[in-house]
Amino acid sequence: MYSPTGISLANSSGVNVVTYGQVPDEFITPPSTIMAYASGTFTPNVAKRNSAGPFAAGTMVQGAYSSATDNTYPHDILSLPSIASQTLISGLFYSLLDRNQGSIVFWVTPEWSSGPGTGTHTFYSNHNWLRVYHSNSSMCLDLAYGRGGCTSVTLTAGSTYLVVARWDIKNTLDGSKYISLSVNNATTFYDTTAASGSISGNVTVGGEAHGSWTGQYPANAIIDGLAIYRRVLYDGTYGTNVGNGNELSLIYNGSTGQDPTLITGSWDVVFALPTNATIGALATGTGNAWSHPYSSNLLYTSTTNTGGFMMNGTYGTDGWTNVGSPTSVGALATSEKIYSGGYKYTSTGANQGIQRSFSATNGGDYVLRALGHSDGTCSPRVQVARADGTTEINKLDGTTTSTLGSPNVYIFAWEAPAAENNIVKLINTASSGTCYWHQVEVLANLENAPSFETGSGDPWIPTSWENWSVPAGGSSQETTIVHSGASSFRYNGGFGGNVNENSGGSQGDYISYGVFMYGTAGTLAQHVSDYYLQYLSGTVIYGNQAGNKVFNTVTNQWEHVKSVRNKRNTDWQRYFLDRSSSSITGYFDDIYAFLLSAVSLTITPANTTNSTESSGLRVDGADTNTQTISNLSTTAGTINFTFTPRHSFSTAGSFGVTSPVIFEAYTDANNYMKLYKSGTALVLDMMGSGVLRTASWSNPTLNANTSYAFSVSYISGGDLTLTVDSVSKATGTPVSALTSVPSTIYWGSDRSGINQYEGTFR
Repeated sequence: MYSPTGISLANSSGVNVVTYGQVPDEFITPPSTIMAYASGTFTPNVAKRNSAGPFAAGTMVQGAYSSATDNTYPHDILSLPSIASQTLISGLFYSLLDRNQGSIVFWVTPEWSSGPGTGTHTFYSNHNWLRVYHSNSSMCLDLAYGRGGCTSVTLTAGSTYLVVARWDIKNTLDGSKYISLSVNNATTFYDTTAASGSISGNVTVGGEAHGSWTGQYPANAIIDGLAIYRRVLYDGTYGTNVGNGNELSLIYNGSTGQDPTLITGSWDVVFALPTNATIGALATGTGNAWSHPYSSNLLYTSTTNTGGFMMNGTYGTDGWTNVGSPTSVGALATSEKIYSGGYKYTSTGANQGIQRSFSATNGGDYVLRALGHSDGTCSPRVQVARADGTTEINKLDGTTTSTLGSPNVYIFAWEAPAAENNIVKLINTASSGTCYWHQVEVLANLENAPSFETGSGDPWIPTSWENWSVPAGGSSQETTIVHSGASSFRYNGGFGGNVNENSGGSQGDYISYGVFMYGTAGTLAQHVSDYYLQYLSGTVIYGNQAGNKVFNTVTNQWEHVKSVRNKRNTDWQRYFLDRSSSSITGYFDDIYAFLLSAVSLTITPANTTNSTESSGLRVDGADTNTQTISNLSTTAGTINFTFTPRHSFSTAGSFGVTSPVIFEAYTDANNYMKLYKSGTALVLDMMGSGVLRTASWSNPTLNANTSYAFSVSYISGGDLTLTVDSVSKATGTPVSALTSVPSTIYWGSDRSGINQYEGTFR
């Protein structure tokens, strides 16, 4: 029976069994209080997410969860410029891919675990040449059709793995195999037959690129720090040792991971996808990817006159001429090559070799990188001379012990004294022997007086550089400990301050930086204000901040310290030569900085049709799905929907979102409801009239790819209840009435459109 003061339920003997307090009038004649999931406004986006890899943000390309639907539903598509729209350097070497040889490096955090029926997930694909993918319980690399191999791996959803794929179509990697795959620094070699075939078609990250299949076989994973090289990275035994040490081990970094360009610089990178280190939606256009500027090589002319890339096969056609009278000048044999080009010569007297010139500007600054090796007798030298052919501007000597597997790498800088040709000479200072040269690049340098040959004052400050509190006697021009040329820059110690130089660039630019350091390990630093190391998050760096420094790692020998940095805003930028403390004495030489080529991405997120699965509408990545609130009142209501999560609850926080949200219904900070993961609990919050009530389900069972019927109900003065599959899982009481009913519900994210708990809704 009912009275204004309460309700009593009595048994047949008239004994009260349950007594309720006063109930609002609207509950006596209840309105329609049920709101069910219905179609709303769906906005698709591809996400940038953080993972356990070293980069602040990776790409998350997604599609249908079930392997059975891999070829049924189109998915998110992340496209690079097609092969036809890339710059062709020569032969099969394009601006973003060199078919002849190379390496692909990335960290992957899959939404799925290895096992039968897992299906196929593609991480990188070129239409008919190169594909890296996972299939059921194997990691695979395909080169063309029918060439490649797979290695058995066990990947676990939510865990992060380093994958390195390497190939060479000219020479074997280990003496018999042409490709290798490494997962977490464990390497297997495959395929005793070299791949062949042309290169064409689409290029995608996170899905298939094959014709009408483009966008199929989604990665369904975070792909972090993807970098593609045109060189076989060195694993301590195999690959090309360019002086960086065991590159695979250093990149793996004891499972912690490290930005590969801190080890290699931008040299040999044809494509890198660091993103702009900001979590959110992946934008179309530039700002997230780059390539080393191969076509800007000042010793390059065309696809036939390839200059410093030495790919024509005839050195004269490539613009090289003799220095002196070397004999047997010709192309490298296949077995002598690192890349797909190169020349060699035999000397009959000292200082013979080959040379090629380029037009320098008055005061123009340049950096050179060359690779070459000796037959054991040749004593190689790279020299830059003025237009008269005899006046030396700078030089760097190699060694007679250099080999094909461990060539000399020549990197040095200079400033041109006049507007005239500068001549690059590759010579043998010994009177006999054969020298082998693989490639020479000359790039415009953004740094002034980069070899520290000129300067003035006490303290000695390089030309065009700025003194930042260095006192008299604090720095000097060093003429004994030098990397190249006649002098280097020396800090004498015993003071604070440093010197710096404007490095230029605009917001969004990626720039490659490098300098040679000589001092006690861990004490000398490269630092650029306002340019973040590309793997770090952040927007502004001012002054002397340790988090943005790169230090030397060896003691009392010249070390090439390099990095790739991203300019995050429009403010000033300075390149600092720095130290860890004021007492340090150290030396710097051959500094450089140059712009990297921006790569435009095309992002095609799965639309509403392509996001509709049998279990409902898929909301993942940076997608949002909003619906106008209906039927709920300020004092009572029920929200019903079916949710099929992509991730089991135990791993739901492992994909760049610590507290993923299933839904949020919102009007203002005093009136909302939110269902989300918090630690080991699924939490339902309700804020009514500024009073928060919470219902918490501890250690819930929510399995990936399993559908659950959710019901959330509330009544003013009564309970806030979470029911799943008709079973009450959590309650909170008492509930305060809402001041106003939430106007919009956000399915699969919070009201800001972030913190997605990926899954389908119906």
